[in-house]
Amino acid sequence: MRKFISIVSLFGFSIMAAASAAKASDVCLNTRATHQIIILPPTGGANSADRSLFKALCRRGHEVRILDYSQNSGLTADLSVHDKFSREVLTEIDRLLGITGKSTVLIGASLGGLYTSMAFGYSLEKQ
Repeated sequence: MRKFISIVSLFGFSIMAAASAAKASDVCLNTRATHQIIILPPTGGANSADRSLFKALCRRGHEVRILDYSQNSGLTADLSVHDKFSREVLTEIDRLLGITGKSTVLIGASLGGLYTSMAFGYSLEKQ
């Protein structure tokens, strides 16, 4: 993982199966921006708050992405699914960090907050 300039995490927990097949769904590119912002949604996916933040940051000239991870709506007793989904999301965050090579701000609420914290911890491990 690469260098972060900021991490904003709001925690929440869920016992539902989390994420799978992460990808950037909304993208606002600005080649003049000195950094990129990646928004990680809560359980349930991107919501009106995420999209409002996305639009406001785009209007201000930032390079912004919402990381979309499809979510399984069923409960499962197989807790290894959380490890699998976490690895997929972290892999996609790492890929997004490498796209521009710019410093990155991660913003996440609830499940997204957990992923931002994991990404930050993982980035410290790789240094």
